[in-house]
Amino acid sequence: EQEIENLRDKNTSLELSIDAKKGTLHGVARQVWEWSQIDEERQRKEQRMDALESFQNIITEERKEARRRLKNQFEKRMESLLDIFTRGTFANATGVRFDKDDSYSYTIYRTDNTQKTPGLLGQTDAELLLHMLLFHATILAELEEERETIPLKLLLIDSPYGNGPDAENAADITDFLLELPEILDSYQLLLAMADSNLTGRDKLAESYALEPVEKHI
Repeated sequence: EQEIENLRDKNTSLELSIDAKKGTLHGVARQVWEWSQIDEERQRKEQRMDALESFQNIITEERKEARRRLKNQFEKRMESLLDIFTRGTFANATGVRFDKDDSYSYTIYRTDNTQKTPGLLGQTDAELLLHMLLFHATILAELEEERETIPLKLLLIDSPYGNGPDAENAADITDFLLELPEILDSYQLLLAMADSNLTGRDKLAESYALEPVEKHI
């Protein structure tokens, strides 16, 4: 009887131990399930990240290709507009090349093997004005061909002769201004000039309605 009692106590102890182990196993199983869920989520996120990275690479390459196409268009149009300059700094220009990086910096090459690159800092001479007229007219002409473009097509050119160009460059500026209505035929063009006795004023009057500001004050 004593042995039977001892075995019963031992059995009870074993059952309690088994129940405790079952609880532990249940907790472990729960943790394993949670960890498996976390691991599956990690795998899904890694797959999404890989897909996004591949998509981002496609977008980056497409941007580079779109930028390259734009630069090619700009080069062709700028080279065609260079034909207007026949006497001054750009008279012997042979072509335009944009840099291969992400910027839109460009260089104008000339027959005398010299190069002209615009720089806004420290350059206030007439050459900068030639660059600005050429580049901005190109950009606006390209925008003009887009189906969805800016609603108000207005170009204001302030003091086109303000940087004191020499006679040759002044004549080229005048020729370019005379061509602008044809280049940008859907734009309203406004010129603001301080000197009413400028060279080429009679030519400009053929394409622009030149009036003193005092009439409108």
